[in-house]
Amino acid sequence: MPLCISRKDAGGSPLFPPEHSSEEEAREEVLRLVRRTPRSMGLDRTRWTLGLLARKMEAIGDIPDSITRGGFSKLLGRLGISYKRGRQRMRSPDPDYEEKRQYAAERLQEARTDPDVTLLYLDECGYEKIPSLDRGYEAKGEKQPTAAPSQSSNQQMRVAACLNATTGTVHARRAEETGRQVLLDLYREVVDCYSGARVIYVVQDNWPVHYHADIIGQLEPQQWPWPFKVPGNWPEVSSGATAKDPLPIQIVGLPTYAPWLNPIEKLWRYLKQEVVHLHQEENFAPLHDHVDAFLDQFADGSQHLLRYVGLLPN
Repeated sequence: MPLCISRKDAGGSPLFPPEHSSEEEAREEVLRLVRRTPRSMGLDRTRWTLGLLARKMEAIGDIPDSITRGGFSKLLGRLGISYKRGRQRMRSPDPDYEEKRQYAAERLQEARTDPDVTLLYLDECGYEKIPSLDRGYEAKGEKQPTAAPSQSSNQQMRVAACLNATTGTVHARRAEETGRQVLLDLYREVVDCYSGARVIYVVQDNWPVHYHADIIGQLEPQQWPWPFKVPGNWPEVSSGATAKDPLPIQIVGLPTYAPWLNPIEKLWRYLKQEVVHLHQEENFAPLHDHVDAFLDQFADGSQHLLRYVGLLPN
């Protein structure tokens, strides 16, 4: 997507073509570039320099050739992008990152323009009986805000959910383990809810269970251009009978280790901020009720949620 900045350079010329629409889109476009190594784009380096980054963006037409290094540096500052010290992170860069990102973006656009197409973002989240810690208000110079853990042993709970990319509707299932059966039940629920859809795209990460033969065997033939990655000792065919009426779901995989491409991750952040962090429940059951109530508020869709997770079109 082309970049978008409405401000002008010192000479009065737009920094980006007038058809670009928002500074946030410009920021995301630059971040997509800086999060890739120069080597992955055919350059014999592991890190971007200011000049190299500017030249690359000039080459793809995202900024004018006349921009100076100082002007480009100020532009990055306006976008909230700076030169920082690196940190260790476990990551497996996907060689097909850009192609998979573009494939998911095209399916999203298809869902936004075709009323017979539905797109859902799927993911799983866990929370514990012992409250997680985060910021809270307390007197200056006094102790930190606290949440007393239960005297009994800790417990865990999982939630699997789908977020409708165009309505903000959330479909969720809570269970101690979100395995194959929970996912299939969730798939059947969304198929029932969108029975009029010609196709339902489900965008999801690379957790191997998502691609288990027992799940794929219940879906219609898949159009995903890349192979599904599962452990080598897993079965290649479903252990159950072939579905007579396969679910009209097409899986859209995300690039490896790219959670920022799945907007439902922001729903989990929202849930933890509102319900889980520093909770005061001594028993697990009331916390489950609060989690259910939080997710149920989006059962009929929510423009507010779409805006929160970054899915509300400009």
